[in-house]
Amino acid sequence: MTARTVFINCACLLLLTGCGANLDLSTANLGLGTAGSAQAVPTEASEVVIGTEPPDFDARSTGRHRGIARANCNSSSSVEEARQEALELLRRRAANNGADYIRLTGSGSIDERGSCLDGFFRLDGVGFAELTATRQADSGMSPADTLTSRLEELDALLDRGLINQTEYDQLRQQVLDEPY
Repeated sequence: MTARTVFINCACLLLLTGCGANLDLSTANLGLGTAGSAQAVPTEASEVVIGTEPPDFDARSTGRHRGIARANCNSSSSVEEARQEALELLRRRAANNGADYIRLTGSGSIDERGSCLDGFFRLDGVGFAELTATRQADSGMSPADTLTSRLEELDALLDRGLINQTEYDQLRQQVLDEPY
């Protein structure tokens, strides 16, 4: 894949997911397979709920996420500090992919999940995002507002030369073909 193709795929993903303004590419799991699922409102990391069970709302998976932090695995205070850092990193990564909820993998209570090995504490989870129609209703955004903003973002990509006319036409048609 050429650099241009990768860049275009990332730009398309950002446009179609509607979370380009808050995406931290250094920690994002871009998950190019989710380009068809748009989101109305990006999620803040502090709003991501952590749990041990699957979500109790209609949701789609945003993929697997991992938080890692350095730790002295022989010191309980160091492990606890690393657990909090890993949890915050996990929340940020999941939020960057639009997750509202993370189900931590493993067994036991939330405080028993994760592992410390070779100087690193690792915490894994699966992110879930509430389905778009529900989020739009909760946010007060009308589908027309979302559609307009996505089309304007496409226009801006074309104006800045980040996509060509053919790519613009294809993406515009995808946006218009999506039900809202």
